[in-house]
Amino acid sequence: MALIEAESAWQVARCVLDQAMGRTSDGGYDVADEDLPPVAGEGEPFDALVARAQAARPDLAAQRALVDAARADLAAERGGLAPGLTAQASMAATAIQPQRAALNWEGGLGLTVPIWAGGDTRARIAAAAARLDQAQAALDALGIDLYAAVAASSAQVQAARATLEAAGEARDAARERLRLAEGRYAQGLGDAVELSDAQLDATRAELGAVRARFDLAAARAALLAALGEG
Repeated sequence: MALIEAESAWQVARCVLDQAMGRTSDGGYDVADEDLPPVAGEGEPFDALVARAQAARPDLAAQRALVDAARADLAAERGGLAPGLTAQASMAATAIQPQRAALNWEGGLGLTVPIWAGGDTRARIAAAAARLDQAQAALDALGIDLYAAVAASSAQVQAARATLEAAGEARDAARERLRLAEGRYAQGLGDAVELSDAQLDATRAELGAVRARFDLAAARAALLAALGEG
């Protein structure tokens, strides 16, 4: 039953991988048994990792641009309350006779002072301020999500590294116990039950080491995604 479940999980994992790669058919490749290499600086202080993520995450940069655009839009709408100054100038040549032409210059300044526009300008200002608040709130939410993602993935990497080390030690100990049990059985000093228990313990230890490798790779992948470097 365990073997059947493992084979089914393997096929499901292949389908998920195909979907992630944009494939519609299985076959033609196999998954390499390689560990995900350490993330550069995965042991750095947490604040340094957060700073890296803030500088690299494209979604954060895009939201900052939206905040800047909303702030500029608000400033433009507020400009509608300020007086407007216009200037104009013109020049024309007039003549009764071609030999006696004269140049006429004309210029002027105009000042427009908005007094009442039915509340339209103030309504546009209020709408622009609301859009700025919305964009800033979205940026703050992204910052909180980034902080949480980096914190969780960094902690998971450290825990997975410690677990992998412990799982390796447990695997080595189980292998040694199995070697001794096989020796005792070969010499007639041990029975089949002792040997079977040692084999089962060694198999479980090997499985634990494999799971620890997977957990570390998954934690490192999550950290890369949180840092915006995946």
